[in-house]
Amino acid sequence: ILAYTQRNLVAAIGGENRLKVALQELRDQFHYILIDCPANLSTLTTNALAAADSVLLVTKPEFADGASLIAFNRQVEQLRRYLNPALKTSGVLVNLHEPHLTLHREALAGLSKLDDMLPFTIRKATDIAKAAAQGKALFEFIPKHPMVAAVKRLADHIEGESNV
Repeated sequence: ILAYTQRNLVAAIGGENRLKVALQELRDQFHYILIDCPANLSTLTTNALAAADSVLLVTKPEFADGASLIAFNRQVEQLRRYLNPALKTSGVLVNLHEPHLTLHREALAGLSKLDDMLPFTIRKATDIAKAAAQGKALFEFIPKHPMVAAVKRLADHIEGESNV
């Protein structure tokens, strides 16, 4: 379905703004609309960034992912220049962090030099997948787990960004 949608958007007049137009009707009904998309500028991701008020860049704590993040950030700058001048960057979040791994500690040290790096990470945890598999919210499934605190910090960050 995604490949079909992408092909149609490429061929459509104003294809890169279709999601933005579709979401206009929903903006008054929700405080936030979160769009999860891959870190590439495919037509679908371009649509998401053209419709967005801000972008949170998410990466894994690995050197290859850090390099990809820098390249993607350059593409976001281009998109900001030509399609969505109001697009803000809300920061860089490290996800699937395993602090016991030397590779992750070293990559995180390099990433921490970025200006908009968030001061916390989301650690890798199998409990998140277990909660999803059981159809339960993380907050219900493991309310005292450190992941819940990290997700709350992320929510507070997003809330703070929207009040600026």
